[in-house]
Order: sequence, then structure tokens, then C-alpha cells
Amino acid sequence: MKNSATDQPREWIVQAGERARAASDALARTPEAARNRALAAIAAELRSRTGEILAANAQDLAHADGSPAFLDRLRLTESRIEAIAQGLETVAT
Repeated sequence: MKNSATDQPREWIVQAGERARAASDALARTPEAARNRALAAIAAELRSRTGEILAANAQDLAHADGSPAFLDRLRLTESRIEAIAQGLETVAT
């Protein structure tokens, strides 16, 4: 099976940008209360799935290549995930 992200990175990036633009347009039309509920739900989901996220991140890091600083930027910890969740909640209020 081909992985479009590695086989055709430029095309994948362009498509990801197009999807992000379309999502941004839809999000701009979404009522504020609905956006805030979605952000709170994402924060809760991050917290409830922290173990799964950390396990997947460990697998990603096992296959990653780069400087120690680069790998540190990719490394997730419980506290980093919690900070992300808190950031989402801050945006939602």
C-alpha cells in the first residue's frame, strides 16, 4: 500500500492545506457556543486517551530521525498533553 504522505509529499501538503482551508471556512460559520463545546470535548478526549497518545508517540519516536532537539520537540509527555488540553480550554472560554 502506498503512503501518499511519503510518496508524494508536495501533493500531500497541498491537499492538506486545501482541507484545512475548507475546515477553516466551515468553522468560521459555526456558532461560538458550538466551537467552545467542540474544544472542550477535544480537551476531554486528549485527557482520556493520554495513554494511547503516549504509546503512539513512542512508536513514532522509535522511527524518527533527527537531532536531539528535534526529537524533543516531537516527544509528548503527560504534562505536554495536559498543557495542550488546558490551552484548548483557554481558547474555549
